[in-house]
Order: sequence, then C-alpha cells, then structure tokens
Amino acid sequence: MRKILRICFMLIVILIMTGCVNHTDSTENSASPKTTMETYDRFDYDNRFGMGYDNIIETNDAFYYSVVYSNYLYYYDKASGDRGVLCGNPTCLHDLEDGKDCNGYICKLGASLNYWDGRLHYYANDDTANKAIYSIRLDGTNRQKDTLINDPSIMNGRTPQRFDYHRGMLYGWRLYAAVSEGRPFNCADVISIDPTTGSLTELYKKTSENEISQPSLYYFENYVYISYEEYCYDNEGRIDRIDWTLVRWNIETKRIEDVVSVSPPNDTGLGYRIFIDSEERIWCAPSRGRTNEPSRVYVIENGEMQEAFRFDLTWGCFMLENIAVVFDNSDLALEIRRLDGSIIYEGRLDTSFLAEIDPESVSTINSFLGIYGDEKAIFISLSIGTANGDDEMQCLVRYDLTKGTPVPTVIACAKHK
Repeated sequence: MRKILRICFMLIVILIMTGCVNHTDSTENSASPKTTMETYDRFDYDNRFGMGYDNIIETNDAFYYSVVYSNYLYYYDKASGDRGVLCGNPTCLHDLEDGKDCNGYICKLGASLNYWDGRLHYYANDDTANKAIYSIRLDGTNRQKDTLINDPSIMNGRTPQRFDYHRGMLYGWRLYAAVSEGRPFNCADVISIDPTTGSLTELYKKTSENEISQPSLYYFENYVYISYEEYCYDNEGRIDRIDWTLVRWNIETKRIEDVVSVSPPNDTGLGYRIFIDSEERIWCAPSRGRTNEPSRVYVIENGEMQEAFRFDLTWGCFMLENIAVVFDNSDLALEIRRLDGSIIYEGRLDTSFLAEIDPESVSTINSFLGIYGDEKAIFISLSIGTANGDDEMQCLVRYDLTKGTPVPTVIACAKHK
C-alpha cells in the first residue's frame, strides 16, 4: 500500500510539474461557445468541484473543463450542446496535434482554473519561465497575463499543486520532502496568493518524519479548512495507524484554529474529504478504501467523530454537497446516498455515452480520476480508452440526478497529452 500511494502521488506530481510555456499573452480569435458576459462576481469558491485534480467551472451559459493530463481548455455550451476546445479558429486542429498556437492551449499548472470578475483565470509559466496568473474571457478571447508570481523565498522552485479562488485570494498547497540536520522529513504547506499583487503568504506548515498525505482544502464562509493525514507504519511496512487532522484558517483574524484530530479505525480508508453544512457539523469520508468493509460516512460534532451511515459497496467514498457517492470502477457499480443515509440511486453506471464519444470504435472505461457535484448532478472524470488501447482520453460526464436515475451528458473529452 505504501509503495502504491507513493507511486500514484509521484505520477500526479510529475504530470503537474511538467513545465510548458504559454504562447502569445493576448489572443483575439472568435469564440466557440455562445456565451454572454456574467453580471456578477463569484466571491466564494464552488466546493462542488474542489478537492480533486479536475478543473471544472460552471457559469449561467456553459461549463469549462481542464484536466491535469492536458494543456487545453474545453467548453460545453448549455443551450446548444456544442463542446470542444475553447478556440474559434476554424482551421485550427486544436488537440489533434500539439498546437501551441491554438487559442485553447493554456498549459496551466495543477488544478488552478478559477472564475471571477467575468473571466477565467489560471496559473502558468510565462515566456520567461516565471510563474504568472493569466485570464481570458468566457468566450476564449483576450488572453492576458495579469500578475507575475516570482517569490523564491516562499516558492523555492516548487509549484503548488492547486489554486482555489475564495473571497479575493488564491489558496494552494505543496507536498515535498526536506532534510534538516541530516534527517529526512515530509512537509505539507498551505499558502495564499493575492491575485492582484502576486504577494504570497504561508498559512500553515506541517513537518513530520511520518508520511503525509496531500492536503485537502474546503471553503466555508470566512474559513479555509485544511485536512491531511499522517501514516504510521509497522516493521513490515504496513500502515499501523492513521492520524487525521483538520484545522482552519480564519480569513478575518489571519490565524490557524484547531478543529479536530483523530485516529480513525485502520479499515476505514485513506484520503478524507469533507462537506460542511454548518460550522457546528462536518461530514467526512475516506475517498480510498483499504479493506472489503463497506464504505462509511462520518459526522463531526462537538469535537467528536462518529459513524453516520454505511454503504453497501466497499469502494472509496466521495463526499459531495449534501450527498455521498461510491463508485466501483471494476464492475461500474454506483451508489448515491443522502446524508441521512437514504438511497438516491443504486445500480450500474449508465455508459450509453460511450457510443457518442467514438461511434466507430469500442470504447472502454479504464479508470476514473474524481467525482464531483451535489444532489442535483454528479460529475465523474473517466479515463476512456479504445479497444486497441490507442487515444486514451479523460472525459467529464455529468449525471443528472433530478429524476433519481442518473442521466449522462458528456461535457468534455481531453486527450492524454
């Protein structure tokens, strides 16, 4: 298990840290989606799409999507159902080739696509290999470099694995190894960046001789909740104890506040994600199962963590907004429950959309990267491959839950490149 965790994490970090330089800072190609300018600013981060490596933005008119495996920005027009790379050049081959001149080639770093002030913002290298925050209009035109990020005293050559925009600031985390006085340590940092000035602040740092999981960030009113796990191993290299810590950054007082620190039962799983419906009550569940025990959801009240309910399936559980989801990729079993434990849906995943993706080939679901959403719809990021193993892509599929049985719609498909 320890080796699997490290290999999976390193693969993701290598993909994220792969440097690529943006092309022209300003592009005026015509738009693909038929969008209208939003009349409001989104000040709060949309937790429906957080705690994962997919970048998903929803506006009144469209969905926008990018994934860690791809350098391109995709769109889905709600009115027309059109989808593709966000580029209006009719002669452009988009993601069919490695076209850096494509208007949808953004080459962002990590999960850093955000929406505010009527524009899409992301974090990327500029043409001098510095880091910068870029923005583009919702129709894909007028790309511009807004803020240069170049603070070696905090960044020290490392790139945060994500940035989330919440109430005027960008929040991100780093996970890395360090050596102090000849002893190796594992470190996790949480930082903030002012997107208008580029100033960076280190909010929280954890250093441990034990292995540390990647932090998860969740946003609730004037708080940034930070959770992570420490894995303690026995002499045979197996996880002997899991220590899960949840703290929060108070935006007003600019201080870290303790919330809860517990050692869940060893068989519950890893990678805890949370949902908060009030400051007094926090729901949590491990997103990666460890045993054949049924997946479980927990609730934290008055500093105590108690089991709320169990699933029938034994896979990892994804805490979403007001619901929890378990998906067993091996046999495409899907189970969705409300937070009172009642069933919304239990059955096989509808894969009828595969014929739409490639009508001339037999496509298969190889794996999934993340699950997002709320009680109205869930979004599953699926790795799709053809029968001969070529042209694997990451497809975001929205499943409408308003009628109980999940109904799929393909939002975007990003080629693995």
